[in-house]
Amino acid sequence: ALLGPQLQTGGYGSYEQFWGRFEQVQSHPLSVDAQRMAVRVIVVYSLDDRRPTAELHELILIQNDRGDLLINADHRLGATRVPSDSGGRGRGG
Repeated sequence: ALLGPQLQTGGYGSYEQFWGRFEQVQSHPLSVDAQRMAVRVIVVYSLDDRRPTAELHELILIQNDRGDLLINADHRLGATRVPSDSGGRGRGG
């Protein structure tokens, strides 16, 4: 997915600095609210060889002029359990 203007404000350098520290990142979709253009996902990440950590996030989408959906906001809703199907898909799952 592409990032919307609100999430692009930090630039690519800060994006890479944040996400580059993770050994593995996966996302697991949970629900879609089409009217609000919101998606809830579980994000599972691992630093080095540590145990994976899971967080519940709500992503707010917008649509650009070409019709592409962009992630414009990311709200961390809290920690959650790592899903049982979180094995080995790697970054961007």
